[in-house]
Amino acid sequence: MVRKFRSDAQRKAVMSKVKGRTVTFRVPAKKIPEHSEPIDVGRLTFDKMKTMSRKAGLHWFDKDSMSFFNSKLHGTVFVSPAKNVYFISSETFEEDNPDYPRKYTIRQFNPRDGSVSEVGGFQAYDTFGDATKDMVRLD
Repeated sequence: MVRKFRSDAQRKAVMSKVKGRTVTFRVPAKKIPEHSEPIDVGRLTFDKMKTMSRKAGLHWFDKDSMSFFNSKLHGTVFVSPAKNVYFISSETFEEDNPDYPRKYTIRQFNPRDGSVSEVGGFQAYDTFGDATKDMVRLD
């Protein structure tokens, strides 16, 4: 499947789940600078995470990337006892299409380099409540 991108941010998206198959967009490797200031992870908000990610040259939180994947952020930022940072996102292939329901993914944010990764699988949860129950048990 070939997609046309409306912006550079969409082009730089690395992975997405499209109609049950994984599509990879090739992006040139870029060295991500590590955050040099002390980070108080207990005070992280979505806005601070977006800023840190943008400063690192990453595009996970960009408006165009989130729109392209129909992504939404849910709840608040959760910091585990081991000081790992988690949050919940949801995605759907087509908004308002019952064949592609909105599903939820637990994400881990790395405050050192601004990256975001999946925990437990992409769209692994049917409800926000199920994702939240598992997220608060992490670490």
